[in-house]
Amino acid sequence: MMRQRITLLIIFLVTLTAFSSIQAARSAWKQMFDKKSETKKVMIYTLESEHSNHYFARNGFLTRNPKAKATIIIMHGYMCNSTDVGFLPLLFPTQDYNILRFDFRGHGEATPEQYCTFGRDEVLDVKAAVDFIRAQPDLAKMPIFGYGFSMGAVTAIQAQAKYKNLFDALILDCAFDSSENLLRRAIMNMKLKLFGFEFALPGKHWLLKNVFHPKVQSVLKIALKTMSQMDATPINTRIVLVRPVDSIKNIEIPCYFIHCVNDEKVPVSAARALYSNKKRGFKRLWLTQGDKHYGSVFKDMPGYGFRANKFYDNCRTGKIRAKVQSKIIDTSNERVGRGVIA
Repeated sequence: MMRQRITLLIIFLVTLTAFSSIQAARSAWKQMFDKKSETKKVMIYTLESEHSNHYFARNGFLTRNPKAKATIIIMHGYMCNSTDVGFLPLLFPTQDYNILRFDFRGHGEATPEQYCTFGRDEVLDVKAAVDFIRAQPDLAKMPIFGYGFSMGAVTAIQAQAKYKNLFDALILDCAFDSSENLLRRAIMNMKLKLFGFEFALPGKHWLLKNVFHPKVQSVLKIALKTMSQMDATPINTRIVLVRPVDSIKNIEIPCYFIHCVNDEKVPVSAARALYSNKKRGFKRLWLTQGDKHYGSVFKDMPGYGFRANKFYDNCRTGKIRAKVQSKIIDTSNERVGRGVIA
């Protein structure tokens, strides 16, 4: 008799848990596809260069919510586009934020005359995106937060340092410290494979010395694709000198740096250098277990989203002030889901 009661109790609890899970899933699904939130394709017009009157048309997607309290601009990495990052808005509650994601020059539906510059000219794309948001009467007075990864994070740093008042806060995932160091690491890791043996690539120091010369870059792109799995050939690319490790010194807004310790393209030392060089304002550095470049979000998406939302919420509500506050959070040796929430 007792055993039957226990069995019935277990069945009841399992049923109740399942029902609760279904209700929670329905609630999340309803929130995700709430008819009040709508996503529309938009066009953003950005200058070709600072010294040009020619504009590029860039595709974007704007998700609006009538109850939103701020706008998040998502800036993608090299060889990605606004469609590839379509999952990122799911990290943020639709009722709290409007979200804009757009294509950097040379990416997405690119045209032949557009060139990616690893963050130098892309600052004009970021400024155009911010100007687009501020031109919308219903969005103009809201805070604008930036979220960028890899090249997108670098461009966000460059743009904020140059124009000062674009963003109210930034989340910067796996940003490199300088394009020079990024290429140096790739070149030094290049090896020739012949008959099952590996050999050091001859002429590495000459490549490093002339890495930004236009005639060298065409050869370098092929070498990077063949030997370092850095395929720069599908995107029209002009590799120029960009040093976010210096630009970050001019940024005062709150910044949340994220970097996975197993990043094969950008080492943790780059993240630490960016973090250390930010001398003014709030800063955090979160070191994670991610498996590869931009791997943190895929390793623990719920925890990642929780931290990102808490940071933006604290910035929006004034809990994070402009005064210097610094902290490094290292969860790289902990089980997923553990660690201090900050």
